[in-house]
Amino acid sequence: MTEEGNVKEASAGSRTETNRRRDCKKDCGSYRGRVEESLNNEEIKMEIKSRLEEGQRGILDEVATQLEKQKEAALLEA
Repeated sequence: MTEEGNVKEASAGSRTETNRRRDCKKDCGSYRGRVEESLNNEEIKMEIKSRLEEGQRGILDEVATQLEKQKEAALLEA
């Protein structure tokens, strides 16, 4: 292929990439809108809050268990 043919092929490839990026920006905007709409839903807000509280309780339980184990180990050492 000639150098001119390579330039035309590269130019066409960059236009295709530009189109892909533009289309991706459009899709990202529509996805973002749907996510924001979902996050504003009260049922979803309550589910998120519930999961966060459950996770926090789990962490607190793990910490309490670990502290108890350390306490027992310290008493056995003494």
